[in-house]
Amino acid sequence: MTERIWDKFLTERDKQVFAKGGWAANAGGGKKPALLIIDVNYAFCGEQSKPILEATEE
Repeated sequence: MTERIWDKFLTERDKQVFAKGGWAANAGGGKKPALLIIDVNYAFCGEQSKPILEATEE
């Protein structure tokens, strides 16, 4: 495995924790992976189309 740029900052304990936790392992995507995105636009678009000055009041 090639060394990552942050590896030099990890202690031996950090490396053991990462190895034991399996965080560096490939989780795989399965046969039919899906991406579920929820409420990505309401935070900046609002629930209904409104003139910009009205929309900023929400």
